[in-house]
Amino acid sequence: MWNIFLLGLLLINFGILQPEYPTDVENIDLKLDDEEIAFTFLDLPNGESTIIQNSEGENILINTGAPESEDELQHYLNIYGVDEISVLIITSPDAEYTGNLKYLLDNVAIDKVILPRRMSDARLGIETDWWENGTKSEPVEDLNVQVLNEDYSNEKHLGMDLLFEFNKTYLLYMTSADKEVENRLLQQHNLSVVNIIKVGDFGNDTGTSKKFLNACDPQTAVVFHKESTQGKSQVLERLQETWLDLYLTSQKGNVTIKIKEGDYHVFTLTLDTFLQMS
Repeated sequence: MWNIFLLGLLLINFGILQPEYPTDVENIDLKLDDEEIAFTFLDLPNGESTIIQNSEGENILINTGAPESEDELQHYLNIYGVDEISVLIITSPDAEYTGNLKYLLDNVAIDKVILPRRMSDARLGIETDWWENGTKSEPVEDLNVQVLNEDYSNEKHLGMDLLFEFNKTYLLYMTSADKEVENRLLQQHNLSVVNIIKVGDFGNDTGTSKKFLNACDPQTAVVFHKESTQGKSQVLERLQETWLDLYLTSQKGNVTIKIKEGDYHVFTLTLDTFLQMS
């Protein structure tokens, strides 16, 4: 009920429920309070990208989507008021994650780029750090992140997997879809604390096993869209069997999760709405 109420307020505030769409809306203000942060999972035609914003106006971007998603990524960054990125995090060298990296480096002010250690040969002409297994960081105040896994293979669906914590709410940002990786993570970490999971590799059936989901027991899951994903229907079925709240960006549009004081709320808005508002 809270989600519906909050979405109603947002729609009214942004003029979406009015008979005619406004033409003067330039951005969306998430109205973040002190000690509040927002993860917005972007609805791209292909690939994944996530904006993290806090009340101080700092922006973190995770991944850049596929090359064919450049127009949509640019549109979203404009609407969310992202004209500067404090930290850009890349979790895989594949095109669905790095496809618009050059565009961002050429057109957006970026303070620092974080790459997986496996991409240590990359030279971007900007301050760069490389994360590896066990790396811990606080990219903005009170947002803690730990690298649980950092690996890559052309034959397997692997990448850098991150555990975010903000005021005792935990978000597991999976890039990998691999049962061996999942079993290792369960042996090495207590993932029962996870509240939210970003599903690895667009819901590929090589990962997100029933064992892994049962051990993590998240309340909310987000799945990005890729033009073709192997076995996605099986993964979606497993997710639905766990009775969690499931958000597919291809169906729900942008998914924003606002986190504060050990609690969080979810709301969604579609690309069609944004285009009509612009």
